[in-house]
Amino acid sequence: MAKKVISPQTAVEHCKEVMLRRAALSVYYIVDRVMISRDSGGNATVIVPDKDLLGLLVTDSDFDIREYDPLDRSTVGLKKIFPYGNRLDEGGWYPLTDNNDFYDGKVIRIQINDSIYPVLINRELLPVKLKKAEFVDIDYRIFLEPPILGIRKRFQVLENYGFTLMRLFKII
Repeated sequence: MAKKVISPQTAVEHCKEVMLRRAALSVYYIVDRVMISRDSGGNATVIVPDKDLLGLLVTDSDFDIREYDPLDRSTVGLKKIFPYGNRLDEGGWYPLTDNNDFYDGKVIRIQINDSIYPVLINRELLPVKLKKAEFVDIDYRIFLEPPILGIRKRFQVLENYGFTLMRLFKII
């Protein structure tokens, strides 16, 4: 039996499967290597591909990747989201190590100043429906000022050709 060869093109095809088909994202706005796209419900998803993968995505005609224009009134709201994409490698992320925690839902308690907020974290918060084997490499973090819950999922089929999807939620 022949061993399946994983190539950079395989990584691009996996990215297409996740982002275009399963997450149903279509137009991507980019600053540096941080991309943001909105789904049909208007929810923003932050996508941060590895540098090598990004080089292939920007030349692939299936991806509608546009430079972010801060003067474009239709995308002005994205400006405050881009900085979160640069914070994926910072500390403070907590893994959802038990698949059942994320699949079935887990209530976490967040303290901001003198208030404690119960927050339900579950699979519905991700921008893409996951296959059972993909319930790994999922983390959450609380950003302060303003209080934001970030949930990220890392996809990696080949070294240097992976990507991270992140969804942000304002805590009120």
